[in-house]
Amino acid sequence: MSRRPSPGDTSERHVSSGDTTSIQRELPATGVRPGAPVCVSLTDGRVRVIDGAVRIGRDETCELALLDRSASRTHALLEARTSGAIAITDQHSRNGTFVDGRRVAVTEVTGPVIVRAGESVFRIVHMVDEPVSATITPPLVGGTSLVPLRRTLGLVGPTNLPVLVLGETGTGKEVVAHEVHAASQRTGAFVAVNCAALPAHLIESELFGHARGAFTGAAGTRRGLFAEAEGGTLFLDEVGELPLDVQAKLLRVLETKAVRQVGSDREVTLDVRIVSATNRDLHAGAARGEFRPDLLARLAGVELMLPPLRERVEDLGVLVPYLWRRAHGTTPQIDADALEAMALYDWPLNIRELDHALRAAAIANPRVIELDALPARIAAGLRTRRAEVAAPAAVSPVRAETLYDQRDTIERALREHRGNVQQVARSIGMARGHLYRALRRWNLDPAVFRAPTEPPHDPEASR
Repeated sequence: MSRRPSPGDTSERHVSSGDTTSIQRELPATGVRPGAPVCVSLTDGRVRVIDGAVRIGRDETCELALLDRSASRTHALLEARTSGAIAITDQHSRNGTFVDGRRVAVTEVTGPVIVRAGESVFRIVHMVDEPVSATITPPLVGGTSLVPLRRTLGLVGPTNLPVLVLGETGTGKEVVAHEVHAASQRTGAFVAVNCAALPAHLIESELFGHARGAFTGAAGTRRGLFAEAEGGTLFLDEVGELPLDVQAKLLRVLETKAVRQVGSDREVTLDVRIVSATNRDLHAGAARGEFRPDLLARLAGVELMLPPLRERVEDLGVLVPYLWRRAHGTTPQIDADALEAMALYDWPLNIRELDHALRAAAIANPRVIELDALPARIAAGLRTRRAEVAAPAAVSPVRAETLYDQRDTIERALREHRGNVQQVARSIGMARGHLYRALRRWNLDPAVFRAPTEPPHDPEASR
C-alpha cells in the first residue's frame, strides 16, 4: 500500500482497500495491537481480543459469555501462543466444539478459522488494523475491512481524479463508483456503461456519439455517453474489455478533454469525470500488450481494491440481515447450521452470489434461513466436513507440544496457588472437571504443591 495521503493532498496516488479483519461492537477503543488475534461472533457481531485465555460459554463469568442455551456453561477455551498460533480446547461440552466444521478436543490454528460452540458461530482472525464498529448503513455494509476504502472515498470523492476500482466479480464495484460520484458533488448525471456488452462495431459510436449519415443506418445524430455525462461521472465497467483501437481513442479524449463524434470534424470540450472498473489485472495486461499502459496511467489516478467476500466472512453477520431486509423488508432468523455453512463457503461470485442464495432460501421459508434451503453447493461443504467425523468423540490431530504446553501451564498455576484446584482452574480458564482429568493424565498431585505444615515442637530436639 502506498503512503497514507493527508486530507489536503489531491495529487495522484494509489490506495488499496487493505486486508480483511473483523466486525467490532464491544471491543475497547484502546489497547488493541495490530495483528492481535480476535474472536469475532457472526451471531451477534461481538469481538473479543484473544489475550491470554478466553473462555466461551453460557456462564456469565466467561470472557465471551453466550446467550445460547445449547452451549455449555464453559464450552471452549481459546489461548494465544507466543508463536502466534491459537490453541482451541473443548471444555468437555455437551455438544462439542467444531473448527472449520470438524469436531475437535484440542487443536492449534495459525490462520482464520470458523469455530462453532452450541448455536453460536465465530471467526478467529488476526487484526491488521484497529477494529471499528460494523455498520449496516448502505451501501458500504461491513466492518474494518472497508475502513481504508471509506477513508479514501472521503479524500478522493471531492476531487476530479480518475478512479480505477479493482475487484472480483460481485464485490460491489459499481456501488463504489456511485459513492465516488455522490462524494464528488458534481451536478451532472452518473452514466454507466458495460464495455464488455457493447458490440465491437458500435463501441466508438456509443461512447463518443455519431453525426447523421456517419455510417449506414445512422439516420440521426447521437450524442454519445460522454456527452450524456457532461458535468457528471462516466462509469466504464469492465474497461479491460475495450479493444486496443478504442483504447487509443479513449486515451486521446482523456488527454484533450474533448470528444469528436464519429463522422464529425468538430471536437466538443466536455467536463466528465471517469470512474472505471475491472476484474482483470490491467498491469499484467499492459505488460503483455493487451492494455495500453498510457491509458492505464490515465485511468488509475487512484486505485481502489475491493476485498472478496471469502476474506471478510466475518461481515456475514451484518451482510446477511441487510440483504434480506433489502429484498423482503423483514429481519430473518438465521439457523446456526446455515450460518456456519455460509461462513465455510468460498463465495467465488462474492456478494452477488450471497444475495442470490438468500433469495433462493426465502422461497422455502420467508422468515428463517435454513441449511436445507440454501443452494446445495453452499450446504455441501459443511455436510462433507461433518460426514468426516467418525464418532462424536473424534478429534483433530494435536501436536505433542500443545499438551506439554498445557502441562507447564497447570504446573505453574499449581505452584502459584499452592495446589488450590479451584483457584488454579479459575486462573487458567479451565473447568474443574477438565482440570482433574488433566491432573490424572500428567500424574500431578495438587497436595505436592501445598505448603507443608510445620512439625510439632519437640523439646528433646532442642537439647
